[in-house]
Amino acid sequence: MWNSIWHLRGSVELEPETTNEDALTQIESLLSGQMKVISSAGEDFIEFGDSWRFWFGPSNRGLAMAVYDQGRFQIDDRGAGKIVQYDLSSLTDFLFCLLGACVFFAFASAGSSLAYGAKIGTFAFAWLYGINMILARLRIPRAIRKALGS
Repeated sequence: MWNSIWHLRGSVELEPETTNEDALTQIESLLSGQMKVISSAGEDFIEFGDSWRFWFGPSNRGLAMAVYDQGRFQIDDRGAGKIVQYDLSSLTDFLFCLLGACVFFAFASAGSSLAYGAKIGTFAFAWLYGINMILARLRIPRAIRKALGS
């Protein structure tokens, strides 16, 4: 349950005539456009991983997959059709936002009570991480479907 906080999982159905090679090429193009570094690939999967590039690399603000630092796209043949399953991870962003919330908690607690600090820290985390995740969960499936022509 806990890892669902920093994971985004889903699937996209492929058109019947789409080959694995075509789908992986489209996913690779998507990842390139999202400034993701491909770490490994096979005949039915592609993975990316660039944990610290988000913080120290070139600006990728405005990109749908900006907060996700690792991911895997897997093509599954289901007999009647193929689907692309994806599993994206934003653990680095989660931890960074948690650290930011702790800083807000510390400052608010120092100037007032622990209860007030906890409220401010919780609000800061919900704002920092929650807004990013809401936007990502709306934008990423659409970007993947668009890349795959679905």
